[in-house]
Amino acid sequence: HHGHGLPGPGRHRHGVHLGGREGFGRPRSRRDRRRRRLPAAGAGYRRPSALDRGCRGGANATAAVSDGGELFTWGTGLKLGHGPDAGCVPRPRRVDGGGLAAHQVLTVSLGDDHAGCTTASGAAFTWGSSKRGQCGNAPEGTAQVLSPTLVPGLGPAGAVALVASNRYTAVLDSEGAVYTFGAGTHGLLGHGHTHDLTIPTRVAFPSHVYSSSVEGGGGGGG
Repeated sequence: HHGHGLPGPGRHRHGVHLGGREGFGRPRSRRDRRRRRLPAAGAGYRRPSALDRGCRGGANATAAVSDGGELFTWGTGLKLGHGPDAGCVPRPRRVDGGGLAAHQVLTVSLGDDHAGCTTASGAAFTWGSSKRGQCGNAPEGTAQVLSPTLVPGLGPAGAVALVASNRYTAVLDSEGAVYTFGAGTHGLLGHGHTHDLTIPTRVAFPSHVYSSSVEGGGGGGG
């Protein structure tokens, strides 16, 4: 459903919500923009700050992003991003596989069995189960993405928010475009059908609609 938004010059602005899970988009005030800026990167775990750099919880897992843009996860499961043999991770461990260590992470989202993040450079990474295509980057016939892997096909604008939900994913770019992929059950992906999609596909909105946030909920099915 469309959330209430503020009209912009020549067009309406609407937040786009895909269910009930928490998601993040553009900051809407000057104060938010100041708080969202990344300070200089530093070594080690630092106290997560407000807005996107904070803690996110999912089934059997938790994630946090430090002020320096480092991603930490703990708990159990592939969505921790520490590989298939990590087992139980009882303390915060930095996620740096798949080249993620070279990026400053801005946002993180934990789904039921996969996860994703966005970076300061506008990249989006996903990892975990991709049985329904929810990682958007798994080779054909591959059901698991073992470490953070770049999501291709999002266009040049750059990702600013990502929601990993119940077997599907939604990504918002800096120009207000929304891309979805994964389980198409109940029409969750917004493309006029119920088929699964394994690559990011842009959602078609009326020309006057500008998307400013994304959220996701359950319903992706088995």
